[in-house]
Amino acid sequence: MKEIIRKLFSPRNKVKTIGVICGIVAIIVLVILVIVNPFTSSDKKHQKQLETRLKEIAKDFYENHYYNTIGKDDEQRKSFVKEVANYGIIMDLANIARTNTEQEDSILKEFDGCDPDKSLVKIYPKDPYGVSNYTVEVELVCDFSKNTYKGKEDKKTTTTTKATTTKATTTTKKKK
Repeated sequence: MKEIIRKLFSPRNKVKTIGVICGIVAIIVLVILVIVNPFTSSDKKHQKQLETRLKEIAKDFYENHYYNTIGKDDEQRKSFVKEVANYGIIMDLANIARTNTEQEDSILKEFDGCDPDKSLVKIYPKDPYGVSNYTVEVELVCDFSKNTYKGKEDKKTTTTTKATTTKATTTTKKKK
């Protein structure tokens, strides 16, 4: 055995041996990446689908429920949402699901692997402050590996994501 190792690492064969070892290591790394990639890409795809779905729910909430219930007319609505534009309207997944009583259970089932209290929707009204003038940010706290959230954060399996649509910049003047 010592003789074989001595021949492999002799000055004459040393470069070839190191090249072969590097090649084997590279192949092993590639095989690992090929095996792991389908799992991580399916998690990312699932995460993207959930983010898109949560944005749809936020859109429905803001346009069909929230905006129409504040103020008596469009001027009052615009005035009110202008005041909250910098802070945004922030709701967790559990509360935004409750606003749609007909689909509350099915919405929560869609997000079964996510923490309903820590996953957030942030809606920022923007100028000209009409019913469709806003941006949405989504923060999901999900455990994609088990597809059920246990209520305990495990740093190895819990993924927090933040999806942001374009955010309008607004300036407001403080009242004296």
